[in-house]
This record gives sequence, C-alpha cells and structure tokens, in this order.
Amino acid sequence: MKLGVHAIFGGSFNPPHFGHLDTISAAAREFGLSKVNLLLAPQPPHKEIKYASLEQRMEMLALACGDYPLCNPDFTETHLPSPCYTVNTLRYLRSIHTNKSLVFFLGSDSLINIHTWYDWQQLLNYAHLVVLPRPQHNGPLLPKTADWIKTVEQTDKNMLKQYKNGCLFFAETPLWDVSSTQIRLRLNENVQMDNKQQHNEQQLLPQKVADYIKQHHLYDSTANSL
Repeated sequence: MKLGVHAIFGGSFNPPHFGHLDTISAAAREFGLSKVNLLLAPQPPHKEIKYASLEQRMEMLALACGDYPLCNPDFTETHLPSPCYTVNTLRYLRSIHTNKSLVFFLGSDSLINIHTWYDWQQLLNYAHLVVLPRPQHNGPLLPKTADWIKTVEQTDKNMLKQYKNGCLFFAETPLWDVSSTQIRLRLNENVQMDNKQQHNEQQLLPQKVADYIKQHHLYDSTANSL
C-alpha cells in the first residue's frame, strides 16, 4: 500500500529564485509527488539573515510559488522555538503526519557538511532524505558520512512511498548554478551601475519576485556573502 507523502525543502529564500523552484518541481516529478512544501527558515542556526525581513521573505516566497503548482510556501518554522534545528522540525512534523511518508530535500553541499548538523544521525528516524545535486558540491565526504550513506541509501524510488522514513535517495534533477547570494550581489551591481543593462534578475527570478524587490528596494547594499 502506498503512503501519502509530506515533502519539504528548507531554506532562507533570500530571495527565492528559479534554482529553488525549477529544481524542486523537477524533483517532485521525479519522485511522483503532487507537492513539495518550501519551508522558510526564519533564522537558520548557521548563518545570519540580512537585507530582507522575515515578513518580506514570506511574501516573496508566496509570490514565487504562485506560478509553480508543485511548490507550496510553508511557514511552519515561524511558529517553532528558535533555533530551528532540522531534526527538531522533522520530529514536530512527524508528530503531525503520523501515517505519512515524510521527505526532506537537501542539497549535496548540505550532505557534505551534514556531520555538523545538530543530532544529524537522528534525521532518518523521522524522515527520508532526498539529496539534490548542486554544481561544484560533489566533493569528498568524511569517512563516517560515507559509511553512513552506504547503510541507508536506496535506489528504488518506490520505497519512498512504502515506508514512512529511514532511507536516503539521490535525485537526478537538473543543475542550477546559482545561489541567493549571487543574486543579491548581482542586484546590488545593477543598482550601483546605472548604465548596466539590468537583465540578470529577470533571468534568475520570477517576475513577481523581481517586481517586489524593486518596489521595496531590497538588496541595494549587499556587502557580504551570506
């Protein structure tokens, strides 16, 4: 019997861009999912959020998902105690979706550093993990991480809907060589250079998000990579 699925992909979405939306949509189709919840992180434990308020990021994410039927904005973590460690969020979601398969998407760059996550070895007690490829993030894993992957990796995607948690899968989604950091820097360059053709944001952002950024003058003074 196939289980229902509650799938999530977390991020600060500062701002949300096509790299998020197209990748998650492709992954949803690959694994036969009707929806993936884009889980907004109010304040990730590992970095500081600047240049856009929580409310602005929530509004941009809602706008971004509007034209992507497979993507749903999810603000669950805005109601949870801070800091929102992934394992705690998954534990909370498991308490709600007791009879569903719980799926957590993460990038291959996160997998490389997963040994630094709080209680990382408990993640599969609550969910499946699906690893999305990221350009230039296929580097070496720590031996303990590589050994762990060998014990939990599965290639039969049907298992994602047959079991509630416990498996790790590698997705085959297209690569998007773009990050929110790069977009913030490009937007700042466009503001500072009056004669430069402002086309980068149109190529990387949904139109509604690009319009929102212009309207609220976001990212005009990006100075640091976050």
